[in-house]
Amino acid sequence: MKAQPDWWREVFLLSAGSSVTVPKNVQDLINTLLPFDAGAADMPLTTDVPTWVSIAAQALVETNFEYHVRQESTPGGFTAVYRRVQHWLQRIMTADTLLPAATRAEAGQWLARLSDNRPGVGIDPQTGLPNIIWSAEIPAGTYTIGDDKSDYDDEKPRQVIIKRPFRLARYPITNVQYQSFIDAADRDDREWWVDIPADEQKFSEPGFPYANHPRETVSWYQALAFCRWLNDKLRRGLLQNKALAGGDYELRLPHEYEWEVAARWPNQTVEERIYPWGTEFDAAKANTYEGDRIGQTTSVGIYPAGKNVALELYDLSGNVWEWCLNKYSQPEETAVDNSSRVLRGGAWYSSQFNARAAYRFGYDPDNRNNYLGFRVVVVRRSPSH
Repeated sequence: MKAQPDWWREVFLLSAGSSVTVPKNVQDLINTLLPFDAGAADMPLTTDVPTWVSIAAQALVETNFEYHVRQESTPGGFTAVYRRVQHWLQRIMTADTLLPAATRAEAGQWLARLSDNRPGVGIDPQTGLPNIIWSAEIPAGTYTIGDDKSDYDDEKPRQVIIKRPFRLARYPITNVQYQSFIDAADRDDREWWVDIPADEQKFSEPGFPYANHPRETVSWYQALAFCRWLNDKLRRGLLQNKALAGGDYELRLPHEYEWEVAARWPNQTVEERIYPWGTEFDAAKANTYEGDRIGQTTSVGIYPAGKNVALELYDLSGNVWEWCLNKYSQPEETAVDNSSRVLRGGAWYSSQFNARAAYRFGYDPDNRNNYLGFRVVVVRRSPSH
């Protein structure tokens, strides 16, 4: 079978399907197909392994194998085989030097169906709130942003002042994380929607609804409401995170200056970091038009070669445009009104020019498209204790 995995797919799935009432048989089938844990030296990540893993994942999904995992009072064989497939999918997703982006993207979609348990991607099972991983803290100070690749004056090198230390989220907010807000009992509390048009409390379905993909088809207003809601949980001590211990923080959308400083950190000169990874564009490092032409969002974090290494920040170039707090024409202004807002980072359909850390884009705050998303920032309001 392993010599011709595509040919054997239907045979394997039919066999698993016929055993749907006998989960031990499904377990044995997958143990035969994937006998080794991800990373085992006896089973290296060759180019045909993703097909075997996708077959195993499809069998788990189609037989509702997760039900049997949940029924185990203590983790046993069912849990072990389920976790093995999850771990293989994660390994495939992050093997960007070995496998095409389309292969990694498919693995990410299967992992979404099985539950993506990577830190920072999903929900904290204890609180039901988004599990967010933060970058190291970036100090207040004067920074140079911009580059010489554009003819636009507002993208040229210039100095900006960051008034308070901050941390940026590792990933854009995902579908499952945003859904926790939509499903929250207090979602419609007036506090989150002050100065926001009433129509914004009606949500659109995401264009690409995989749980571990960035949430898109979300307006600036709706991103703002989410941040207000989550900041309330942070203030009440419900959003636990060791990185924030001992400080008084505010959670919100990032100002575009914060976003760019983080994306280029720790740039010594503007020429050193045109993109989050360095000076030259590389189509293999971001989900943009020049890459594998995936034609949609991808699971967060599947382009590890394109991350900002110093801060462990992913998807700053490509995947989705990210809403920023401030106005496009008046960057120092952040008041809530109908002024056009800044977006940064480019998206799955856009070009390498748009994916530069310095590129500025603006849209009306009620705009919802399947390439508009956001990530969050925490800003220190007072010194640590």
